Amino acid sequence: MTHLTNFTDSTSSTINVYIVAAKRTPIVKAGLDLKDLPLPYLGTALLRNILDNYPALQQKGVPLSFELILGNVYSPPRYNNIARAVASMAGLPANTADTIAYTINQHSASGMQALIQAATKIKATGKTSSRFIFAGGIESMSQYPLLLSRELTNILNNLHKLNQERGKVGIRIRERLAALLKIRLKDFIPVSAMEQYCNYPIGMVSSAESLNREFDISREEQDLYAHNSHLRAIQAQKEGRFYDELVPLVVGTRIDRILTHDIGPKADSSLTRLANLPVIFDKKSGSVTAGNSFDISDGAAILLLAAEDVLQEYSLKPLAKIITFSSRTSSEPNSSEPNSSETKSCIVDVLQKSKLRIEDIDLFEIEDAFSSQILALQKVIAQELAPIPQEKINVNGGAISLGYPLGANAARMVVTLVHELRRRKGKYGLAALGGAGKGESAAIIIENQD
Repeated sequence: MTHLTNFTDSTSSTINVYIVAAKRTPIVKAGLDLKDLPLPYLGTALLRNILDNYPALQQKGVPLSFELILGNVYSPPRYNNIARAVASMAGLPANTADTIAYTINQHSASGMQALIQAATKIKATGKTSSRFIFAGGIESMSQYPLLLSRELTNILNNLHKLNQERGKVGIRIRERLAALLKIRLKDFIPVSAMEQYCNYPIGMVSSAESLNREFDISREEQDLYAHNSHLRAIQAQKEGRFYDELVPLVVGTRIDRILTHDIGPKADSSLTRLANLPVIFDKKSGSVTAGNSFDISDGAAILLLAAEDVLQEYSLKPLAKIITFSSRTSSEPNSSEPNSSETKSCIVDVLQKSKLRIEDIDLFEIEDAFSSQILALQKVIAQELAPIPQEKINVNGGAISLGYPLGANAARMVVTLVHELRRRKGKYGLAALGGAGKGESAAIIIENQD
């Protein structure tokens, strides 16, 4: 049985939380255009863009005090608190009691959990230690390292121990040689940090395959969803729908190119090509392929949150209001259940608290790292609540087409939701996710303020 830890907003709070700004970087497949950029730069570019476009956030050219909460699954060792590095490089006040920057890790829910923590702080007190809170996510999956195998690590640790011990020289030499002779060629095969930190690909793909069996999802259904995701993303790019949310980045080995768009959506996607791709693991009965699952990617997304009285004080017009939110953590983090039941529970929770129905929501951004993940959720929602119209779900593509920067993806979903709601002049938007194999689920409802 799965036991849940549930985190929700305070229903007794009368303090409204608003989204003042919402920006993201282009998303790029790992190993390509963003692979050599220092990780903090992805966040720094977003912070500077927001600060530069909102002069009211600076007094006499010096930024006011802020909080920065960033979701991140893995950072290079030199940036053990990536949020602090981003804040410092962006020029936010450093080494002051009023400037707080910290990083959280809740796997794929990290970016949304950063938003939830920021909103909770504002709703709880109305006056945080800072006037504004930046929240979002950042990830460079290009910079995930390769690790030594456990076997080789044990041998090297033993050698180090022998070096520290005292004894006859001859004995120590023999013991070291004996330890070295235990090394086999296979021990030098590195282990990917993605497997260590993200349970990818084995755990996540296994969860996706479990969903396919549980909900009777065919390979054809998965490929069709993936194909449509690419078509929607390409159409969104052609129509310039991402223009307001994207912050271009300067890239290249000589820092001589400007990256203005996501590198992931495939204009040449076809059902025939998807059908010809091999299954990743379960060759006999599996159906998850590289085509109907996500690309590991690099990217960042940051939103600026504030209470209503702060907006009035600084004469700022909000983009959206956060209506309510919910997050859940399973005590069975490696089960496939979080992908459907827990995400559904979060969606039901936010709908009940907001007194809204599925029919009242104009747009949905739902995590789709795997086609099976979102197809299973749709079946559960249709059975227990009401069907979600296809024309309302991930209208500009999702993780399968745009890419999946793990700790940033949930924040990216909210950024896209904010801007697409405004573009379509819709009222309510709902973003939801359920981690594939890690047990983290969350949902949030926002209201367009345009």
